[in-house]
Amino acid sequence: MSDRKNSLEIYVADLLTDIYKYCRPTIASGATPVEKGDIKNPWFNIECVLGNSRVLTPSGNVPIKDININDEIINYFGKTARVKNKFERIHSGKIYNINISGAYKDLEITGEHPVLFRKNYNEKPYWITVKELFKLLPGIHSTKGKNGYLLMPKIHSDTRLFKNKILLKEPKIVWDLRLMRIFGWYLSEGFCNKKYPYIQFTLGKHEKEYADELVDLISSTGYGDVKLQDGTTTLVVFWKCKEFHKIIMDIFGTGAYKKKIPLWFNNLSDNMLKELIKYMVRGDGHRDAHTVHYSSYSTELLHSVKNILITLKYSFNISGSNGKENQIRILGTNEDLLEICDKKPTKEIKKEKNIQKRRMFYTSDGCWCRIREIKKTNTKCTVYNIETESEDYICESVLVHNCKQKRTSKAFTIPYAEWYKNCGEADKQYKDPVFVVENELGEKIAAMRLEEWHNLICELMDLRKILEEQND
Repeated sequence: MSDRKNSLEIYVADLLTDIYKYCRPTIASGATPVEKGDIKNPWFNIECVLGNSRVLTPSGNVPIKDININDEIINYFGKTARVKNKFERIHSGKIYNINISGAYKDLEITGEHPVLFRKNYNEKPYWITVKELFKLLPGIHSTKGKNGYLLMPKIHSDTRLFKNKILLKEPKIVWDLRLMRIFGWYLSEGFCNKKYPYIQFTLGKHEKEYADELVDLISSTGYGDVKLQDGTTTLVVFWKCKEFHKIIMDIFGTGAYKKKIPLWFNNLSDNMLKELIKYMVRGDGHRDAHTVHYSSYSTELLHSVKNILITLKYSFNISGSNGKENQIRILGTNEDLLEICDKKPTKEIKKEKNIQKRRMFYTSDGCWCRIREIKKTNTKCTVYNIETESEDYICESVLVHNCKQKRTSKAFTIPYAEWYKNCGEADKQYKDPVFVVENELGEKIAAMRLEEWHNLICELMDLRKILEEQND
C-alpha cells in the first residue's frame, strides 16, 4: 500500500457523460489538473500532435490546427473519412520527434498517441503508443534496418475524391500519354493566372529540342493556338486556350509555390503516372548514377509526387533545407529509373541489394518506412487531435490513431493534499456546483452536484483513513 501513501486513486469515468468528451479533468472549484489522464472512458485519451503538423486531406496537406469538424481527411485505407470532433489543449511535458526514411520533417507527437508499427517485413503490424515505442527503440540511430517501420498509406479509389473531377466537364478531351506529357511540362516549367487565358512554358536556351516537342504535343490536341518565342536566354512557349487554361489552373494550381497534383491522379494507370513523372523530371530534375532528383519550390507538389511513387512502389526520400522540403530523390535500379527518367545516368548501376528492406518496403496498405530516430524534448505548447469516422488519420505522412483507441483501464491519481484542500473549499460553497472537468477552451464545466461531490470526497477520506491504519 506504500504507493498510495501520498495519493488516492479515483475512478470517475462512469460519472461523466459524452458532453465532457476530451475535457481535461480538474478537481473542485480550484480546477487543479490531475496528474494522470488515462481513464476507463476512451474519450479522455490525451494523445495529440503539434498544431503545425500536417494532416493529409483530399485537397492536400493541411495543418491540424486548421482542420474543422465535417472536413474530410485521408485514412488508413487511403480513402476519405469525415472529421467528427476536434480537440485542443495546452500540453506541458514530453514531445516525441520521430524521423523516418522517406520523410524530411519529423512527426512531433505526445507519448500517449498510437502509431501503426511493425518490427520488420515478416511480422504483422500493431498499434503502439509512442511512449512504448520509445522504450522499445530508445534513441535509435542505426541504419541496419532493425529499427522497425511506420506506415505511409497508399491512396485508393474513392468516389469522394472524384466529386470535383474537372475532366468530366470537358468530355472531348482524351486522357492519354500525350496529355500526361503536357501536364508534366506545366508542373515543372508552366505558369498561368486568372487574368490572362494563356499558359506559358519557360525552358532554357539549350532545351530547343524539348521546346519543339512541346509545341508539337500542344498542337496535336487541336485546342487553341501555340507559338514559340525565342528570347535572349530562354525559350517561351505560349498556349492560348480557354478550355485547357481553366482545366490546368483548377487541377494543378498556379505559381511555382502553389502547384500540386490532386489525389485522384493516383487512380490513373501506372503508365500514365510514369509518363507524368518523366516529363516533370525533364523540366526540374536530373539523374546521377543511382538516383533521380526532382526539385520544386512547392512543398505540396513534392508530397504529390511522393504519393504517386507510393502507388508505383518506388523507393524515395524527401530532403530540404531551413525546415522546408525542396527535393525528392527516387531510388532504384537502372531499369526502374529509366521508366520515369529518359536522361542517361553517368554510368550503369547494378541492382542495389535489399534497398527496400533497409529503407522501406511495400504491402497492399502502402509504404512501410524505417524509423531512423526517436528523440524526446520537454516543452509547453498547444496540441491538437481529431476524431474521424475511421478512427485514424495521416499526419506528416505517417498513419496515426485518433482519440478512440481502446486501452487498459487506469485511474486518475491525485495528491491527497489537493483533495483535502479542495474538500474544505467545497464545504464552504455547499450550494454551488463542483467543476471536475474543463473543455478544450479552458472553460470550467460542472460535472456533478456539489452534494454528490462532497459525499464522494468524504468516502475517499474514510478510505484514506482505512489505508493508513492498514499500513500501520
